[in-house]
Amino acid sequence: MRNKALTVSFPFKKEVVTSLRNRKRYAGSIHDGETASKYGYSSALVPGDHLYGFMSQVAVDAWGLDWLERGVISSRSRRPAYDNQKLRLSTSALNREADGAMIAVEISDLNGEVIAIGSIGLPDVAIAPPSLKDFPVMPAPAERPKVHRGAMFAGQRLYTNSTEIDDERHRVALAEFQESWPKYSEERIVPAARLLRQALRDEVASYAYPTPSIFVSAATQHFGTARVGDVLTTSSILTDTSEHKGASYFECTTLVIANRTRVIAQIDRRTIYAAAVSIGSDRP
Repeated sequence: MRNKALTVSFPFKKEVVTSLRNRKRYAGSIHDGETASKYGYSSALVPGDHLYGFMSQVAVDAWGLDWLERGVISSRSRRPAYDNQKLRLSTSALNREADGAMIAVEISDLNGEVIAIGSIGLPDVAIAPPSLKDFPVMPAPAERPKVHRGAMFAGQRLYTNSTEIDDERHRVALAEFQESWPKYSEERIVPAARLLRQALRDEVASYAYPTPSIFVSAATQHFGTARVGDVLTTSSILTDTSEHKGASYFECTTLVIANRTRVIAQIDRRTIYAAAVSIGSDRP
């Protein structure tokens, strides 16, 4: 399968403005101003899925449904982004690789400080998703188990809460991620950033961590689309753990699954699950 003609010219630049539109959801997290201040930040941090969402918008504008069915994206946070902050998104020229097209993406503040780096790409050929036999769905327990700093381990599982994407959840997701690609509304397709949000929400709900967890990076391979009416679950397994500058990290592989039968995406993520005592100046 070959790439269709691009509908966006690269390199590409645009300005975006962050917005936490549902503040109640973030109460007690690092995305809440009061909690963020306890860890040395000046105001509420914007979740990593918002920056990831800005990058994904370039991909769907360029490649449309093809990208949602087989495309790739990565995003890595370098510095905090804050609520109502103006940012600049820029891309490289399109690079033609052996297996498809790839574009580097950078998000910076208006002073030129890099906030996040990543890439978007469209392989020429779709690949088969992992087998669900290797990724059992683990429903979340009634009470989150407590984990301690440095105690998580490779092979440990995260849990999931099944979420039906109804019309209201779909409307909220499109608004919060500032989505403008017409087919998200016309064909009731779940946006790429909402798939990452499912993984992050299940991560948060899996354990009582020593501190609010912090997104570091995500790399996603898409296998298909989810639509309004589908029930999303995730299955995650930790692949590595580490310590750096007083913070505890884990890496995990997450499958996002529609209706317990279809793998929509594989997301490989890195998370701080126990922050250093003061993290306002940390650079994950």
